[in-house]
Amino acid sequence: MNIKWIKSLSVLTLLTAAACGSKEGAGESAPAADPAKPQTKEPVELVVVTPDADFNEALLEKLGKKFPNYTIRHINQSTKGNSIPELLTNGTPIDLYGKAAGGFAEEYIANKLHYDMTDLVKTYKINPADYEKGLIDYVRKLSDGKMYALPGNGNNLVVFYNKTVFDRFGVAYPKNGMTWSEMMELAKKLTRTEDGKSYIGLSGHTQLLLNWNQMGLPFVDPKTGTPMMNKDERWRTFFQTIYGEPVLTQAYQAAGQTFSQGNSAFYAGTVGMMIFNSNTAAMAGSNLEKMDWDMVAMPSFPGMPNVGTPMNATLWAVPAISRNKEAAMDVIAYLLSDEYMGEMSRRGKLVSKQTDAILKHFGSEATPKDKNWSAIIHNKFAPFPEKAPYEPKILTINEKFANEYMAGKADLNTALRMMEEEALKVIQQEKAK
Repeated sequence: MNIKWIKSLSVLTLLTAAACGSKEGAGESAPAADPAKPQTKEPVELVVVTPDADFNEALLEKLGKKFPNYTIRHINQSTKGNSIPELLTNGTPIDLYGKAAGGFAEEYIANKLHYDMTDLVKTYKINPADYEKGLIDYVRKLSDGKMYALPGNGNNLVVFYNKTVFDRFGVAYPKNGMTWSEMMELAKKLTRTEDGKSYIGLSGHTQLLLNWNQMGLPFVDPKTGTPMMNKDERWRTFFQTIYGEPVLTQAYQAAGQTFSQGNSAFYAGTVGMMIFNSNTAAMAGSNLEKMDWDMVAMPSFPGMPNVGTPMNATLWAVPAISRNKEAAMDVIAYLLSDEYMGEMSRRGKLVSKQTDAILKHFGSEATPKDKNWSAIIHNKFAPFPEKAPYEPKILTINEKFANEYMAGKADLNTALRMMEEEALKVIQQEKAK
């Protein structure tokens, strides 16, 4: 089991938290609890289970200083043997749980770990109206109107571009506020062969684009439990717009690559633009540091000006089996505070807290300073699509046939029909359990 920990640290004083802002006029507003003054002061052990990449050594050290009486052990859920069922079978305590919103229900709720945090939210004076509405609405839906979790650090999609490729072909750089048709025109201009080297205009992570689509479309109708890919015409528009441009599909077929495989080619300098997680921009040691890059907001669909992708975020939860719910909530309150989220936002990382106090300083301390950090918060967030617990399996199916469509192995009608048929099998299997 891959476990990291911080032993209790002795400090004389605690840091003073920054005052938490709230949206003016919000009905639920109340003075925010000071996360520097934990409700629980006795020595406590907390086991935190999360695959969240942000929950790293630096954050563990920060939490150790913030909560010197707490011994915090971190179990990295992305490593072998650390799934929720395996941890429960082994009798491993789980005091605090965090996972990206899209995959939260699959293990957490399915294994009956959910606990209504409504009273804790009130006790700690956390105002849900301060956080991205789509995420809060999603949490309330999966919580049957209660509050099983709270959103933490967020993420969305932006378009990264390689200035060197644009300069080479004399093509104007993309900009915030473009439409998909304008973006595709740029992509076509960059798709060419020169000096024996093939260039492609655009790549992107297919699973991310499907899972966090800009129309907020679910894979499964939440009312009927039936697949939507071959029923909702908006999905057809989505596929035709992003994956159906002949110049791009022919280029990928000639290169023997899928749309997602173009991301590695982007870093290698043969793809002009890449759609990927915005937090990559602020990630130290990323491949972007080796190239001349910038970014712009996601292009928009007709009738949806300046609407980007939904905000995905880590959902932090206190499980029903937590041995010390107040101590676990101390940590969550800090991770949702102006102090912590303000720091992340200033560094150019998207966070779920969307108050003026957070947004007005977004990217002010981000590096490199000469990048278009406004791209990350330029668009409105699309509605958060409803997620069934088994959607990761359907996502894999949808990606498979999206690739077949782009590879010319299936026309769009066939691809959408196969997505529907395979998804139906998954749904039937899940219902039979």
